[in-house]
Amino acid sequence: MAELERALLRTRAFVSLLRCTGMRSITAVTLRLDQFSEVGDGVLLLKRMERKCGSARNVEKPVYVCVVPHVDPKLCPIVHIATALGNREIDPAYELFAEGFTRKPGQDYVSFATMVQRRYIAILQCAAVAIGVPALFAEKKLHAFRVLCTNVMG
Repeated sequence: MAELERALLRTRAFVSLLRCTGMRSITAVTLRLDQFSEVGDGVLLLKRMERKCGSARNVEKPVYVCVVPHVDPKLCPIVHIATALGNREIDPAYELFAEGFTRKPGQDYVSFATMVQRRYIAILQCAAVAIGVPALFAEKKLHAFRVLCTNVMG
């Protein structure tokens, strides 16, 4: 049961961070703790690399995003991330959202990230069934995270 709870908390943190930053889920799955830094008043600065620029793929560029506390703690991505991490010591190089997955030697980033994304899509699909809306994502399962940014479930 504890493993299921951790997976649900991690999923909520993942979706919450995607929703507030607008980043692609494939980029977020390997975010590390050391990519975040506190800049004051509870605001976090996230420095990440984007692998897509408009329609150009395989282009790396640094992106900086401020994650600010939400006025409602129930909707705050910082609270969600802290809850998902719990009260444990974590290596700064820890990938926050890829827990339980290990990149195989020679495995490219996209295939690794796709495995992690599929876990989150499956968890979200289970949540949709649990709340009585099994067709919430329907044919848009691959774009579930983008749907969540504009969807009431988000």
